[in-house]
Amino acid sequence: MAEIVLPPVLFRVGAELARPARPLPGSPGEAYKHLVDEFVTVALNHRSGLFGPGKSLRDRLRADGAHEVHALADAALDTCRWAVYRVRRCYTAPARAWRSIEIVHRGDRVRTGAFAGLAEHLQLPLRTDGEHTRRWLTTATEGYPRIAKSGNCSPA
Repeated sequence: MAEIVLPPVLFRVGAELARPARPLPGSPGEAYKHLVDEFVTVALNHRSGLFGPGKSLRDRLRADGAHEVHALADAALDTCRWAVYRVRRCYTAPARAWRSIEIVHRGDRVRTGAFAGLAEHLQLPLRTDGEHTRRWLTTATEGYPRIAKSGNCSPA
């Protein structure tokens, strides 16, 4: 099993528990991979940021000035192969769901991102969460059971 090494940061204790205080010298060439992994994870599930819903590693490193790590991650995202995913969930209770993820198209970032234009043309609801735009194929509801279907673009 490979060891996961997070970007080196110093953590405070107390009111700002787990809030990086400042970046420490490290290896941006290793750290950026974790930003790419988190990007893919959050693209497929908006509640799966590394530090919980809406609390991403990317945001924390950006706030701490880790610009080199971000530049490397952005370059990797621009050059890798992308896919359009159809994500389906059937929730039976809070945090309990049957899940299905299917790749419906593969290509580069620009071509897969063009699906946003198709969604607009079809008047599908678009929702942007940070760096991710989802094309919702169902109406959001709060009760259970409920179904959620979306189309998401992310590295393949």
